Amino acid sequence: MSMQELRSALTAHAIDCKTEYALCEHLSFRLACTAALAILPQNEEELILAASLCRKTGVKSILLGRGSNLFFAETRYEGAVILTDALSC
Repeated sequence: MSMQELRSALTAHAIDCKTEYALCEHLSFRLACTAALAILPQNEEELILAASLCRKTGVKSILLGRGSNLFFAETRYEGAVILTDALSC
């Protein structure tokens, strides 16, 4: 399965996601890095479903909390970044 299939599944479940998402505001060192897909769950249920859909579609993913002291080896992460900033759990 592909990134597009993941995006379609997220949209079908009304989970907010954005392509080519700049991560610098989420990293404490403000380094330039873009995620191929950013997933922005609003609650615990959406977080669990988003992680499950990443696994099911075979898209590599990373869970990003506050981003303190986090570095990406490349300037573009080719997977999905699940951002927890908006969680209201």
